[in-house]
Amino acid sequence: MQNILPRVVITTNLLAFIDFIREFSLQIYINGSYVTSKLRPGDADVLLILPADFDFESDKGKKLMNYINNKGMFYLDIFPFPEGKRPDKLAEMLDGWTHSNDVAHRLKGILSMVFRK
Repeated sequence: MQNILPRVVITTNLLAFIDFIREFSLQIYINGSYVTSKLRPGDADVLLILPADFDFESDKGKKLMNYINNKGMFYLDIFPFPEGKRPDKLAEMLDGWTHSNDVAHRLKGILSMVFRK
């Protein structure tokens, strides 16, 4: 059990995070060692697409910032992107997440969930 404990903890935290963001976020992408066959991933990288008018000062915004600021506690590295803002940075990040870092620049998989349009 100890070999899979990090994956279980990350999965538990990730499911709680998804339950929290489901009602206000548009989409998430999940990447990193968590989406590989590693038994002991270090964390899950989460790219979060939010509505353009998302209020980070609201109760939900403050709770989201708690997740973002406490990566070490939740094992989630969260990157929030308001919809339509910084599309060049979003495209660059997704390209990095969907392609290997080697010379071949091979395609690799990530998880994506769409909550609403």
